Amino acid sequence: MTVARALEAQGRRSIILQLGHEIYSAPERAVASPGVQVVPVPLPMPLRESRPGFWRDLFRRHDLDTVVLVKGSFTVRWPSLDVAMLLRSSRYLRIEHATPPPRRAWKPGRHLGGMVPGLGLWYVRHTADLWLHRAASERVIAVSRSIGQSLVDDYHYRPSRVTIIQNGVDSSRFVADADAAARARARWTIPAGAYVVGTVARLAPQKRLDRLLEAFKLLARDAPNAFLVVVGAGPEEEALRGQADRLGLSGRCRWAGASSVPSLEYPGFDCFVMTSEVEGLPYALLEAMACERMVVAMEAPGVSEVLTDAGTGRLVAADVGACASALSEVMAAAPELRAEVGARARRYVQEHHEARRQIEAVCAVVLAPEV
Repeated sequence: MTVARALEAQGRRSIILQLGHEIYSAPERAVASPGVQVVPVPLPMPLRESRPGFWRDLFRRHDLDTVVLVKGSFTVRWPSLDVAMLLRSSRYLRIEHATPPPRRAWKPGRHLGGMVPGLGLWYVRHTADLWLHRAASERVIAVSRSIGQSLVDDYHYRPSRVTIIQNGVDSSRFVADADAAARARARWTIPAGAYVVGTVARLAPQKRLDRLLEAFKLLARDAPNAFLVVVGAGPEEEALRGQADRLGLSGRCRWAGASSVPSLEYPGFDCFVMTSEVEGLPYALLEAMACERMVVAMEAPGVSEVLTDAGTGRLVAADVGACASALSEVMAAAPELRAEVGARARRYVQEHHEARRQIEAVCAVVLAPEV
């Protein structure tokens, strides 16, 4: 929506095709600017979306000369969309937020007890899907350097077609706020004087929150006033709650659920933790830094691009013990030092990851001539 409104300011009409789940509510659609229209497109639609003609007709119906897939993915692809865009009359751009997985090698299977070798037809389809994905896209915007490098080195995208524009956040929305902190801790029933370790994440396997629980267990052993707050929802919630119970943390964990206003959650943390196995360039990390939270994060490609200086947060190995040690050190640090690191983290976000500059750069690519 923010990019669409920025394009509107430059005299361009935008239509947001909202595929599947509702990103923008009815009230948000109602207050959309005159030059921005939101069109819901229900999913799943197995019969319709399997035809390239569905996408072609959809774009023609709305008279689109440029199509931007704002959250591309290598794990969920629509070959029919790629075919439609190969035959397109409109431009097609993708914004890739996730680190592409390693390309799968050809490993032919065997049948009838190993007597008959497989033909490896799955690999032919896999390679064709990747070729379509690459050939259909006029330009790709990668939200991190690691994603852009992987597209060029591993997936053979032409460098001239890949533009790196790192994610950004609105630092005027994400701020340190003592009143918001007090309200958040009251919602979470945190005792006065407690130390709060927190995270904001979708409770999904790639976030590896099991590692966070293991690390917090080590911290809590010597820190009776430490509490863990998890803001988010997802398919792993039941398993994670069970793990917390087995670790004896049920009384020290708060499961806050998903939040539509995360800017009101971060101020309640003393320390923000990220234990993801893979990330593109995480908004949650930037938001926590903008809120002047102390950060401890495990190494992952996109995370390492942000935490380049120990003065803005702690980047640790993808190891539970290393994470627990960093949490303990951060907790023991003097309040003045924590405040100084938090202030530096906010300045870093404002200088390198401000949303306004990111949006301007995306608009420039969208409006640029074809390459």
